[in-house]
Amino acid sequence: MYDREASRRPRHLLVIALLCTLTLLWISGHIGQMLTRWVVPPFLPLDISNLIVLARLADGTPPTCPDFGAMLIISPDRAEEILNQAVPATRWLPPGIIHDKVILHGTVSRAALDLPIASDVPLIIAVDSNIGRRPRLVCRIPTGIINRLFREELEDDLASEEEHLFGEYRILYRPTFKTFILRSVEDYVPEPVTHRRFAFSAMGNIRIKLDDKAVRITTDGRIRELRGLVDVRVLYDHEGFGFWYDVDMQKLRLDIEDLQNMLDRKSSEALERTLEKSLNRRKSKVKLLKKRVPHWMPVDLALDFQLTPG
Repeated sequence: MYDREASRRPRHLLVIALLCTLTLLWISGHIGQMLTRWVVPPFLPLDISNLIVLARLADGTPPTCPDFGAMLIISPDRAEEILNQAVPATRWLPPGIIHDKVILHGTVSRAALDLPIASDVPLIIAVDSNIGRRPRLVCRIPTGIINRLFREELEDDLASEEEHLFGEYRILYRPTFKTFILRSVEDYVPEPVTHRRFAFSAMGNIRIKLDDKAVRITTDGRIRELRGLVDVRVLYDHEGFGFWYDVDMQKLRLDIEDLQNMLDRKSSEALERTLEKSLNRRKSKVKLLKKRVPHWMPVDLALDFQLTPG
């Protein structure tokens, strides 16, 4: 009987050692990493809230954002937190499912973005342990899309009534942007997020039409400098996050062909007032406010938005 108990002891120790090893591998995230490599790919593509489709998994450091698309750089802890909120069933998965150097390729639904584009927007989610808690969103959109958006949404509003010696005339503005940069300006965004601020700058060309009923003149010029701020209030309800914004045009400088410097300055001031009024249309603000971003979407993003040629 003593020999039988002695023979069982090594097996018991082996089982205990195996359980301890599995526990350590579970806690350390190694099991989760193995599951990511071998189990996750067959479940792709994965549709998340009819907003994002994750299609492909890769490894590596964050790549360069494509000329048309968006790239989210996020820490492993924050990514796991967001995934658990977006897909509650993932709470039962082992830690390490989302780990450093994981890269997910997918798309964002064009319907959700409400942009004049023919296809969904390519999306890269790069997990990087060096990014810190605050994710970084890099967006690159061809100039043609933004110029088409301005033309379709704002062209009718970009007009002002001006006075001259014998009456009034109407000015119509048609800007075409060559560069446009929009970036968040906060170093730190406290939680819960209630307010965001972004700065923008742009350069490009402009066509101006002067309509005096009797005389119509068309002239071209350059947008040498355009700067401003966008203040965003973040609103929360049971459906998600909503946004209300105010645009503050800080500086606009035009060089217009065939006009004196004084008229350049006057046209710049008139367009600055008109553009600020157009961008602050209540109808546009209400339209945006009606849209909701899911609760799991991070609203403290450090944003870097720029135009690319095309």
